Amino acid sequence: MYYNITILTLENHVNKGVIVSSEKIKVGIVGLGRWAKVLTAAALKSEKFEISKGFTRSEEKRQAYTVEFGIPTVATLDELLSDPEIKGVILTVPNEQHLPVAEAVAKAGKHVYTKTYCKYTGVRLIN
Repeated sequence: MYYNITILTLENHVNKGVIVSSEKIKVGIVGLGRWAKVLTAAALKSEKFEISKGFTRSEEKRQAYTVEFGIPTVATLDELLSDPEIKGVILTVPNEQHLPVAEAVAKAGKHVYTKTYCKYTGVRLIN
């Protein structure tokens, strides 16, 4: 089965009423490099959503991210995706990793948020 995917920014998603809640929406972030830090600093000012967990394969980067932002990290992507409080996941991984990570996030029933569009056509994301 093939799906058309529309990728929205998190603020647009929240503002257009796609997600309606009186509490902040909890999202995860995958990839904890430079761009993740920029987005996290901005997200800390949001009244609508919060980054509640992060993941990257590097233990050193996970520890540094937690120290800098006070946001816990997890050692595996599965651990982040299995958290029922997390409604969506921001991808800040390199472009070539977007598709496999987006596929895992979608299969876990979470919303996918990414800065760049997937540049693939006719891609089967979910069976």
